[in-house]
Formats: sequence, structure tokens, C-alpha cells
Amino acid sequence: MKKVAILTNGGDAPGLNAVIRAIVKTARTNGIECYGFIEGYQGLLDNNYVKLDLNTTTALYCFLSLL
Repeated sequence: MKKVAILTNGGDAPGLNAVIRAIVKTARTNGIECYGFIEGYQGLLDNNYVKLDLNTTTALYCFLSLL
């Protein structure tokens, strides 16, 4: 299984949640697992990540700065 991780700076950015959701949807269509690091670069350093799926990315609209 191929995997991809999404890393942002951890702050709010207009439109970024829609971009992340589009990446996850496209990856899913192509059999790729997506992961997102919590709190940006700090999550990368702490190895703090979550598997992203359509349910998690839908929650991004309600819970900003998850990534």
C-alpha cells in the first residue's frame, strides 16, 4: 500500500481544508493511504499523526487547525 503524509505549518490558511480533502479523495481513488501531522512541524518532530479519510477531513471543516 502506498502512503502519503500531509504537512502544513499548523496555522489557519483559507481554502487549505478543501485542498486536504481533495488530496484524500484523490488518494483514496488511487489506493493510497493519507496521514496528517497534528500541529504542523511539531507533529512531525513528535511523530504525532492521524490517518486521514473522508470522515476525518469532513471534521476539518468543524475543527480548524487539526493539521
